[in-house]
Amino acid sequence: MTDVHNLVYRVTLNDTTVVHLGDADTKDHHFAPHAEHWNAKQIHMAFPPYWYLYSENGKKVLAERLKPGQAVGIHVAKAMPDKMEERPEEYQGPDLFTIPGEIRKIHIP
Repeated sequence: MTDVHNLVYRVTLNDTTVVHLGDADTKDHHFAPHAEHWNAKQIHMAFPPYWYLYSENGKKVLAERLKPGQAVGIHVAKAMPDKMEERPEEYQGPDLFTIPGEIRKIHIP
C-alpha cells in the first residue's frame, strides 16, 4: 500500500547508532531529500524489512544512502526456516531475525 506514511527511526546511544526502517518503501526518492541527515552519523546497525536485503532498490538504499556497518532483516514471514541452509535459495545469505527475542551484537569499529 503506497499511500501509507512509514516512519524511520534513527537512535543514538553512547555513540552507537541504529536505524529501524519499519515497513519503509525501498525507493531511493524517499531517502534522497534527507541525504544530509543520513550522512550526519555513522549507522552501526540497520533493521530494514527483509525485502531490502533482496531487492535492487533496497540494496542500493542500504549501500549508497544509509551505509550501515551491519544489517539484520526484520518482518520475516513466520514460515521462514530459522536455519539458513533450510531457507529457499533466494533467502540464503543476508542475516534475518526469524525467532522472536533473537539478539545481535552490534560491532563498533
